[in-house]
Amino acid sequence: MTDVGTKGPLSDVRVQVVGSVSAGRSDANGTYRITGLPAGTYTLRAIRLGYSQGVASVTVTTGGTVTANFALSVAATNLDAITISATGEQQRKREVGASISRIDSGAFNPATVANFSQVLAARTPGIVVQQGAGTSGVGSRIRLRGVTSINLSNDPLLVIDGVFANNNVGSLTFGVGGAQASRFDDINPEDIEDIQVIKGPAATALYGTGAANGVIQITTKRGKAGKARWNFYGELGQQETLLDLSSNGTLSNDALLLVNYRQVGRNAAGARVGACSREAQVLRTCVTPDTLYKNSPFINENPFRTGGNESYGLSVSGGGQDAQYYLAADIEQDRGIFAPNNLYRRNFRANVSANVLPSLQAVVNIGYLNSSSGFPLNDNLFAGTLSAGLLGGAFDCNPATRTRIVECAANNDSLSRGYVTSNVPVTQYFVQQQQQNIQRLVLASTLNWTPKSWLKGTMRVGGDLLRRDDQTLVPPGRVFLNAASIEGSRFQSKSYIPSLSATGSLTGTFNLTDGIRSVTTAGGQYLNEQTRRTDASGAVLLPGTSSLNGASARFTVNEVNQQIVTVAGFVEQRFEWNDRLFLTTALRFDDASVFGNSAAGWTYYPSITSSYVISEENWFPKLDWLNTLRLRAAYGRAGQRPGFRQSQTFFNPVSVNITDASANLPAVTIGGPVGNAFLSPEITAETEAGFEFSAFNARLSGEFTGFRRNTTDLLVQRTLAPSLGVAANQFVNLSLMRTRGAEGSITVRPIDNDKIRFEQNVTFTTFANRIVDLGTADGQVIAPIVFGTQQFRAGFPAGGYFQRRILSYSDLNGDGIISRVNCPSYGGLANPQLVGGPRCEIVLSDSLDYIGQPLPAREMAFNTSITLFKSLQLTALVNYRGGNKLYNNTREFRNNGGFANGPDFWDRNAPLSDQVKSTARAMGTSDGYIEDASFVRLSEIAGTYTLPVQWARKMRAAGASLTIGARNLALWTNYTGFDPEVLSATNSNFGTQDFLTAPPVRRITARLNLTF
Repeated sequence: MTDVGTKGPLSDVRVQVVGSVSAGRSDANGTYRITGLPAGTYTLRAIRLGYSQGVASVTVTTGGTVTANFALSVAATNLDAITISATGEQQRKREVGASISRIDSGAFNPATVANFSQVLAARTPGIVVQQGAGTSGVGSRIRLRGVTSINLSNDPLLVIDGVFANNNVGSLTFGVGGAQASRFDDINPEDIEDIQVIKGPAATALYGTGAANGVIQITTKRGKAGKARWNFYGELGQQETLLDLSSNGTLSNDALLLVNYRQVGRNAAGARVGACSREAQVLRTCVTPDTLYKNSPFINENPFRTGGNESYGLSVSGGGQDAQYYLAADIEQDRGIFAPNNLYRRNFRANVSANVLPSLQAVVNIGYLNSSSGFPLNDNLFAGTLSAGLLGGAFDCNPATRTRIVECAANNDSLSRGYVTSNVPVTQYFVQQQQQNIQRLVLASTLNWTPKSWLKGTMRVGGDLLRRDDQTLVPPGRVFLNAASIEGSRFQSKSYIPSLSATGSLTGTFNLTDGIRSVTTAGGQYLNEQTRRTDASGAVLLPGTSSLNGASARFTVNEVNQQIVTVAGFVEQRFEWNDRLFLTTALRFDDASVFGNSAAGWTYYPSITSSYVISEENWFPKLDWLNTLRLRAAYGRAGQRPGFRQSQTFFNPVSVNITDASANLPAVTIGGPVGNAFLSPEITAETEAGFEFSAFNARLSGEFTGFRRNTTDLLVQRTLAPSLGVAANQFVNLSLMRTRGAEGSITVRPIDNDKIRFEQNVTFTTFANRIVDLGTADGQVIAPIVFGTQQFRAGFPAGGYFQRRILSYSDLNGDGIISRVNCPSYGGLANPQLVGGPRCEIVLSDSLDYIGQPLPAREMAFNTSITLFKSLQLTALVNYRGGNKLYNNTREFRNNGGFANGPDFWDRNAPLSDQVKSTARAMGTSDGYIEDASFVRLSEIAGTYTLPVQWARKMRAAGASLTIGARNLALWTNYTGFDPEVLSATNSNFGTQDFLTAPPVRRITARLNLTF
């Protein structure tokens, strides 16, 4: 097996006997072997990722051997890339009629990504990754082609080496204000060989219940035949906040973000007024504005540090024709920009494959993670560092300034420097401890049995075994935020969360005629997902202690036990004609323990796909510029199962005191929502069609897909009559949601020679979503479902923002203030009235109007790669996102209510366009703070230099490379908050707001790679 260009041996080429399941793989010397074939004439097909396939015909005699050599050239298109189906069968891309995107280990530079979510972001069309806070260990929201559900999860399934893995994006049992840990980010990017992004039911039907949101399927690295090859890498880097704290003695940074305001003045009697807001001036309770105080706690006492990241890894792979291995170990340490924020991980991997018998191959994949994460408090918590500063005061009452500020004389605060709690320095916020320890073992074992040349059996058994230890500690007598913090408290939660799966299938391959082949697969699957958790907490700790043994008050205990079992069967039939036209039909049928007992038996998920490499037809016009053209179409259905006990009515145990304080009797309450025995899964049906092409000798290639999906039987809650004596709500299958969209990519390589190679890839995604009908229950139409500023309402996108619109505003009296005085009531909320006062200067809509959607409607990514003299590679990633809104609750909260300390509220010289936002909020609408979240970001740049061989030899290595990578370098946006991409709660299905959330950090990393 050789490379046409280099003339050298080519390893890892899969050679398959066409029309059978027999195959072999080439080693480092380019040699391969296929055994067990009876005498006859066979056609061999050689396939390797990135190369055109090779075909050869051989004749095998009884007891004899024959040699077939292949010389493969770089592929004009990737139609022969190998994908792994839901049945475990290996398929070429040309055989699959649905769109499946692929991210291999060469598609990202490890020096520019900190976690798995960043590996996915902007690499392939159809996937949107919305990141959480700029805190190490915090997860992201991942969506494939939008959303499919209102109340159930919208997260994709996660499959690792064929095993269904934990995909929980809300994996914290304690609160840190909004941020959450995601089990997606447990995955070590260094272990990844290949990621398949399977985007919708047209492709995921055979994954069944739970696959409506798409599937992310990961294949980890494996050994290749040849002598042992060692790889070492080391990384060092730093991370820093992007908030501007370079004051140089002045408040030169953006006052809307980091500076607290307070206007003081005097009333008509000449007395000092400490709250001389714009509205107070209009109402004449403050007639003479005096000093507008400005203070930044962050500049007074900088809570941020320069973080760092450090990681090291060593791997070895090799083996012979009959057995291969890959072993790896990694250590990672990450210091966030807040003192309590630290992440320490140790990853170990062992992947081994062996030909146990001529007809039996065994593969074992083992991945182990041991991690410890410390989280800072932030977001919706006054005890958070960022929130304490953003909601703090406009006065810095330290000993040097307090004599010059009248308001400082009213209190005895000389330590806070403007942070929200009087006399509490910012360092106390770091004393509180929030920690999560993870031990995670992902084990996958696969048996491939080939008893006949036409028959293959595959059995995959494995599990994702997760042990999680969550704990918090407020040391007694060290945190003086309130009485409870002074007393101290302790919380412990220990969880065991195993997910076990087994999938077995048989595949028969038959040549019906010389040009028509039939491939039939049938099998079954078993899934068992469990949660075993125990929580305990206590308060009033004995000084000097940090365990529950030292608690003396407010004890609580809680236990959670859940189990969901799913069984399924499936059958798939594919017909192939001349290796260019493929038609596949499939059916999966599921039953699960969470389906209602009265639901109609099994749930069925059919699919049909077609793929046609039309350019290989003899009659197709032979165009000099067009290399390949493939047409494809697919239809499929997949489901989303109800949650645990949503179909069952259950009781909660409680302890009840009757008459005597010592007589606690066991009792129960009815749990809620009330179970529904007829509950069935939500069903999403999707149709897609598209094409792929390559042209100008692979200098230009691309793909396009259009899709439409409908989700029926959406779960919503109906209200029950109080007279039933049970919980107030019950889940029912009622609603309908529709999503349409298009996605694609174009890659152009205008320059490709020995000195320079330039490649530009552009991906795009666009979709439109709306709820068609919320449904009718008991003769009543389900009313819009409201959560904060967002709603589920028929005819509009899911989770859309609804508020009274600001129709107009004007400074009618020319006083420089936009006022609501003498405005009419809106929605029952009265506005101040003042006889002889100004006319109303702002007009709102009479009803709630649609403002915008929380999920991006458009996304584009520009991936650029330049290689110079085959030794220096430069890469860059620019990402655009638009068509969505973000609720800037940080700015709104700072400019309204009891914590108002922003310029919109206090500064009469603020632009009228800013003043109206605060004024309208006092009238009951957040319209002004629901902002356009479109942005363009320079997400990544990296440069990798392959060192000369003589330099590598000085390090006793066969090869060496040095990489400098950076992330989050520049941002262009009209959003007025810290960052338009942040989410306060990434685990929320739809809740989308920026509330006192730290923005993403900038990371710069240096990486050294050595091979031996």
